[in-house]
Amino acid sequence: RIIAALLTLVIFMLILLVPLTLISFQLVDEVRNLYHTVTTQKSLGALNDLLIYIEDQINVYPPNYMANVGQYLQQALSWIAQNIGSFFQGVGSLLVGLFLSLLAFYYFLKDGERLINYLIKISPLPDKDDEKIFSKMRTAVNSVIRGSLLVAILQGISTGIGFTIFGIPNATLWGSLAAIAALIPTFGTGL
Repeated sequence: RIIAALLTLVIFMLILLVPLTLISFQLVDEVRNLYHTVTTQKSLGALNDLLIYIEDQINVYPPNYMANVGQYLQQALSWIAQNIGSFFQGVGSLLVGLFLSLLAFYYFLKDGERLINYLIKISPLPDKDDEKIFSKMRTAVNSVIRGSLLVAILQGISTGIGFTIFGIPNATLWGSLAAIAALIPTFGTGL
């Protein structure tokens, strides 16, 4: 059981974590390129022109109101700068959570049957009913989670391939965002 659980965990990590790591490196590179593109002098000039246009459009409708979009943008950037530490703290929490999840996954692989048998044994329901409940729960969880994840991954991959075919820059970034958005019920695919 120990060797089988360890091998399953290692295979799981290779199949899941290695591609995710490679995609993460590609995403970091694409985000860096996108940031460089946005912050070039030409882009900053176009952004400034866009901000002036937006301010002019806002100031036309309400009388005696002067909108300063640049000030709002500066406040938003200031908020982002103040909360960047929370972001990195979230990344640390994510890594700890991933480690604990892998540890729990190992023990569920190793001792999962014993745990289920113990729960059936201590349950006040007849064993036959407990087994039906666990069977239905297993089927429901597998179909919903696997189905949602598979559809989201396929949508993200097809979006990335489509963007690559049509020459849209940062296709991996947009494909990854499409996969994440596809997990949102109702509006995710359209988003």
